[in-house]
Amino acid sequence: MEELDMHKLQDALNIRAPLLVLLYSDSCQACQEAEDLLNTMTSQGEISQLIPDIQVMKEKTNGAVASLLKSQVSPTFVLIRDGEIAVYTDKLDDSEQIFSWLGKAGSTSLTRFLTDDTFEHLTQASTGSTTGHWLVLFYRQSCPDYFHILESIGVNEKSWINVAKVDVDANPKLALRFKITTCPELIYFRDGKMYRYETQKYDLPSVTSFVKSWYRNVKASPVPVESTAFDALTENIALYIKSQLQGENRTLILAVAGGLTFTFVIVIIFCCITGGSDSKMKKD
Repeated sequence: MEELDMHKLQDALNIRAPLLVLLYSDSCQACQEAEDLLNTMTSQGEISQLIPDIQVMKEKTNGAVASLLKSQVSPTFVLIRDGEIAVYTDKLDDSEQIFSWLGKAGSTSLTRFLTDDTFEHLTQASTGSTTGHWLVLFYRQSCPDYFHILESIGVNEKSWINVAKVDVDANPKLALRFKITTCPELIYFRDGKMYRYETQKYDLPSVTSFVKSWYRNVKASPVPVESTAFDALTENIALYIKSQLQGENRTLILAVAGGLTFTFVIVIIFCCITGGSDSKMKKD
């Protein structure tokens, strides 16, 4: 089996060709057995039957793929197609399991891109009615990259969960709606409720455990409905005032707010006095 080079890896990440990589280490019997199995499956055409034009290569666990995954575990199968990375987590010595996993993965990514315009239509998160459970990663370009966790769960748990990601800088309405304050942030939408992934341990076993069962230990929150234009305006005004109170203009903002409050109280008192006088004159 040919060793992976950076050119082939970049091609796969640029969506030019699907790639299956065996991560291995020296003096590893399980790694050699996994390689032999892949060689057999490749020579018999089983892998290309599921994913046409796929390349099958290997790389040591100190290489570029392991660096992308932030993982040194070996042996491991990693599939790259459509620019996304999925990690195999089942038995490495079972060709039927591998074949089934490749069939679920297919030749295109399972991770959806959601936007301000498409989020509610595709997920129906606030109703929990028809499109199933969703694990959504809210991220910025400056965030650590955990996309492979999403894609891996999307493949491994394909029968019951959808996975998606939202660029919060490009979709400010969703960032505002779900009050995204950390980077990245995972939210699990299930049956009209949402569960925030509150631990900082971003690895495939932990997140998989969360969506399968651990979410029950997290406080369920109702999914906020889509905000109206007025909601967005008032929220932006509140955020602006909050930012000003934390900045250099804090004293001025407090003074203006205090003045407006004082004026409002005076007006209320004047109206009450005037109203009382008018009522007394009518009685007279």
